[in-house]
Amino acid sequence: MKSLFALLPILAELYGLILLCLGIGYGSNRFLPTKTAAWLAQGLFWVGTPLTAFSFIVTTPMRQFSGLAPLLAWLGMGIGVGLAWLWLQQYPAQTRQGQGSFLLATMVGNTGFIGFPITWRLLGQDYFSWALFFDLMGTLLISYSAGIGVAASFGDRSISISKLLWHIGRNPTLWCVGIGLLLRQHPLPAIAQQGLLTLAWLMVITGLIYMGICLGEVRLKLQWQWIIPCLTIKMLLVPLLLGVGLT
Repeated sequence: MKSLFALLPILAELYGLILLCLGIGYGSNRFLPTKTAAWLAQGLFWVGTPLTAFSFIVTTPMRQFSGLAPLLAWLGMGIGVGLAWLWLQQYPAQTRQGQGSFLLATMVGNTGFIGFPITWRLLGQDYFSWALFFDLMGTLLISYSAGIGVAASFGDRSISISKLLWHIGRNPTLWCVGIGLLLRQHPLPAIAQQGLLTLAWLMVITGLIYMGICLGEVRLKLQWQWIIPCLTIKMLLVPLLLGVGLT
């Protein structure tokens, strides 16, 4: 109980920062040019996310067995998509696009922009490699490979295997992850590492602001009949099954 109370100020600081960034994006949406979200999305895709991945990989100390984190991510997403498929057998969506969206929502979930600062602040840099490998080598790879395949399979237009591989292979983040893993063998000077970390955290903050802008643009029509089972699978059943198995 004492340790829980000790965490409350840290959690308040973390969620305060996240909500502040989201609030800045949400509140500024009405004053920004209409294409701001699109520009930010392109910037984060081609520069921000690849730079963040590269910076964290080359500067984060590796912990023992942290390479197991991607396996846990893949296992969790496999359980998620399996449970989603079982749900759709009983309660099928009206369209193939709806089925694909539900499968994707339960299978993938790249939360690096939110999860990175929380993990870093709670556990410190020593154990950050677990979260880093879980996200970059686990959820990110699945999002940009199997996720694209599911989206193509359930879309309204067919896509060839070669075009599918092109969309996966052209992703700059995947290339930066590979380059970062290769360059880890050659430590950078301290000033270069600090500069990369500063840029990475600026990109994380930019990503949170971008999420706020998107929330300000979207007029949500909440479909609770799909939201509740999706959240139940992702946030209750998958962690429960993984936790029991790991125990």
